[in-house]
Amino acid sequence: MGIGGSMKTQLKPWTLAVPVGLAAAMYARFFAGFWLGDDFPNLNRMWLASLDGELWTQTWSQFFVVAPAQGAFYRPLMIASLAVNEWLAGTNFAGWFLANYIAHLANIALVGILVVRFAAACGRDGRTAGAIAASFFALSPLLAEGVFWVSARADAYVTLLTLAGVYGWSTGSSSIVRAMALPLLLTLALGFKESAAVLPLQIALVALAWPVRLSRIQISAIVACFAVVILFFLLRAHFFGDVWRVYRNHASAQLFEDILGSVGSMAVWWKAITQNTPGSAAAYLALSVSAYALTVVRAGETQRRLAAALICASAGLAAATLLNLGGMPPSGEGGRLTYTPMAWLALAIGVASARRIPDAARGDPLLQVPRVGPALFLCATIIGAWILHVELRTARSAQDSVRDIVTASREWAAAHPGLTLLVVEEHYGPIVTLRNAQGALVMPPVQAGPLLHRVLPTLPDEFELRYDQLSAGLASRLDRIRPSRLDPEQLSKLLDRDVARWPDHYACWSTHARQIVAFAGPETSDRAQWAAILRDRVALCETVGY
Repeated sequence: MGIGGSMKTQLKPWTLAVPVGLAAAMYARFFAGFWLGDDFPNLNRMWLASLDGELWTQTWSQFFVVAPAQGAFYRPLMIASLAVNEWLAGTNFAGWFLANYIAHLANIALVGILVVRFAAACGRDGRTAGAIAASFFALSPLLAEGVFWVSARADAYVTLLTLAGVYGWSTGSSSIVRAMALPLLLTLALGFKESAAVLPLQIALVALAWPVRLSRIQISAIVACFAVVILFFLLRAHFFGDVWRVYRNHASAQLFEDILGSVGSMAVWWKAITQNTPGSAAAYLALSVSAYALTVVRAGETQRRLAAALICASAGLAAATLLNLGGMPPSGEGGRLTYTPMAWLALAIGVASARRIPDAARGDPLLQVPRVGPALFLCATIIGAWILHVELRTARSAQDSVRDIVTASREWAAAHPGLTLLVVEEHYGPIVTLRNAQGALVMPPVQAGPLLHRVLPTLPDEFELRYDQLSAGLASRLDRIRPSRLDPEQLSKLLDRDVARWPDHYACWSTHARQIVAFAGPETSDRAQWAAILRDRVALCETVGY
């Protein structure tokens, strides 16, 4: 039965417009945002490739080789999406963010549409449930990082491609083109991120719980998905010698201890991202769990079975991710990892919330929700929207802080001759601000001209490393070479031994005061003491302005 084939199974456009519109308004603030964390190396790499006229050559090569990195990453389509951003938007952040924005809004619509389709297969009316599920997903605070952080877009695109494939499969009982869209879109999703490899297991669970008999075409599509993933694993084994694990340095513990540690990390991570709204966070979780329990009680047998399959699909992907990475970071980073599991959870919520079709004839279904479960889901969504607003407000402040560092560094270099060691923090609350190639703060394309020989951005965790580099002549090499670009060739030259020289100035960035604060440099004879004194003095940086 197709979505558009019956009034009872047709989702009205305005119903989806509400959750899509709310999310659009909530995330629109980031069009005036700025780069964060891993955005800097990605921006720099694409800018250099474009500058050298090798943007598409390098992008194409990513399909056949892997970029040197600490992790075992093979994500050629993710790299291609960044290349398209560079080609279309240059260094305009809004143009890069637009790709994330569109993917999120499309995923919200897909969740609503899929709920209606799944509910129809169960003989239920999913119009109201589709709107509830789409709203719950759209305004969930758990997945925000996957939207506002440019470099975290892979999860949103995996979700978009896999859900679109599932929709084609669910409506393609007699259409080869629709059903076989599933393995085709899975192939594309694997090009964005390896987490898509879980889809065959997810769709197999859905197939086992599917309320009507599957066609041979649908079964063949599932088999094709497993074949695609096997080929993908063989490709990963060729490149990395490992079919699944992304971070090679993640030590494997005993399975039971690994699972306990991973599950425990979720609570620490959730506390980190909701540190400004702890009461609301507790209410959000309690309402969500209670709502689902009450909703399942009222659901029909086929609904329960399909909703359970979708819950398992969500939990399975979350478990695979946690075991692969070893858990969620306590800093609050990692929201992007919950993006796809939350989409499958929203589908489960929608299926369980679908109404019996005869009940839908009593006027507007959105005005008649007598059941407690859906009402609690709406309450949870409203509370989640508040938590999300606070989280996004923090993220925007983090972006503004990084932009201010860029501006302040330029002004500082103009007023302070010589080299300044500028201490910057890796996080702004739970938001990753600077990590990997933080030297890009003082180099093109975010700066009009190169300033790395004048301002040396340094993270507190790098003090010992920086001491070793400076004592080996880094400052002398910076002054001699005056690097004009952050490419491997120039960076390697900076590490050649030279005359030891120490910074002329020491300063730190005060996040609270939004300014660079100078302080006296430590004595340089002892490495451990040099680093310890720096940490003590940097700790005072945030007291400026209070």
